[in-house]
Amino acid sequence: MSMKVLFMVPPGGYLAERWSHGELIPALGIGYCAAVLEQAGYTCGIVDANALRMTYDDVVEEVRKFNPDIVGLTFTTENRFYAFETLRQIKQRFPHVITVLGGPHVWNAAEDTLTHVPWCDFIVRGEGEITTLELVQVLDRGGDLRKVRGISYREKDGSIRHNPPRPVVENLDELPFPARHLYPMDAYTFHVDDPHKGRRRALNLMTSRGCPFTCEFCATPFNWGRKVRANSPERVMEEIEILVNQYGVRGLWFFDDTFTFNPRRIHDLCDLMIERKLDLSWYCEIRIDTVDYALLKKMREAGCFLIGMGVESASTRILQEVIRKGKGFSIDKVTRVIRWCWDLGIIPNPFFIFSHPTETYEEARMTMDYILSLKREAKERNRPIDISISIMHIYPGTPIEARARREGIIPPDFSWSVPNPPGIVTLPASQGDIPLYIDKLSWEQISELLFEWSQVQGYSVLRKIPKALKSIKSWRDLKQYVTMAKAYGKVRLRTLLEGSPA
Repeated sequence: MSMKVLFMVPPGGYLAERWSHGELIPALGIGYCAAVLEQAGYTCGIVDANALRMTYDDVVEEVRKFNPDIVGLTFTTENRFYAFETLRQIKQRFPHVITVLGGPHVWNAAEDTLTHVPWCDFIVRGEGEITTLELVQVLDRGGDLRKVRGISYREKDGSIRHNPPRPVVENLDELPFPARHLYPMDAYTFHVDDPHKGRRRALNLMTSRGCPFTCEFCATPFNWGRKVRANSPERVMEEIEILVNQYGVRGLWFFDDTFTFNPRRIHDLCDLMIERKLDLSWYCEIRIDTVDYALLKKMREAGCFLIGMGVESASTRILQEVIRKGKGFSIDKVTRVIRWCWDLGIIPNPFFIFSHPTETYEEARMTMDYILSLKREAKERNRPIDISISIMHIYPGTPIEARARREGIIPPDFSWSVPNPPGIVTLPASQGDIPLYIDKLSWEQISELLFEWSQVQGYSVLRKIPKALKSIKSWRDLKQYVTMAKAYGKVRLRTLLEGSPA
């Protein structure tokens, strides 16, 4: 057990709006991997360079001090170029260090990454705990890399090898809790704002993996599998009590993709939370066709104050024929669940996406009109609502990526590992450095919808101008922002003449 492993989150990068104000939370995946390695007797460390506001030089210094044999990086598609640069800096200073990449991006872009990122030695695909342990053991003791399922790497002749995938962990209760003692916990200042109980320190946890649904823009079924596996309610409560007693939290952010996939399990978990009187405020994400009033009521009694729900569109055609939400999903049901939330004192947080495949402006307008109707009803009822919107993102390994390549929205020579590729529409200042799916809607129409929403929400577009200007790297980018400025002017003029639509 001689090898030392340093896990890392790279510095900087895009953050979604809810995380962009300086309040961050731990990346749980590396915590699980570190916990499994520690159980096996290995020395591990975690450096969250983003939370600690580190520079690349700071990262290099941390590597020098820890003196690891292996450095493992986790990152997202939006932050991939920061991770690649971090690897480059480490490899240049410490060429003997073995570098391993993991996380949702490289799970589905392993070939591309190994082809274009020479500073990466290994990629861990899929759930990383057991794969990382076996990889470290083979590197430490010697053995056959070909027998380590779930890794990709270069052979001695430079060819890329993808070992067979590893089966998922069926019993999540067998995994240790994330090694939170290795994180810079004081750097995580995340809070939830519960209107009933005020501002409360919060941390995140994940109690299930997998999603049985087939939304074509989502990578979850391909990353975690279609079969949902979950911790038992008793195991979840054990972790919650650790967060409460050791870290002083009174807020929880459940990272499960579909928290309510098994309503009976959530009833049982809520019963335990109520019984133990922990006085918590928490958030989760649901599918509207997996809940009823009784379940939402139990969740509220247990402290749930905010619920995220993917709606995506108000068009029945888009919901059923394009996204394939299923027969149990309808806008009428969405409205009913939102009203149940209001009746129970829960803040509904519906998510919407513009620029679905084949979506017309009339269908996008239908979605915006529905959003505005929710805002008006919330105002009339004097109830809160937290609506999120975005443009369709393209992630590696998803059906939407395959479709974008077939249709030429992504050019044939596109690489996820080469910055500023031609022919790709991105909006780094507000959507991250990630391709956007632009089909029937024009960029001007999409921009008008976004600016109309920002007007309703009272968001200041002006505060994003400096970041937008810094992201301009080509005439194409400049033209894109000129189109957005034109759309912004039209929306502002319409607002002045007609007033706010909500």
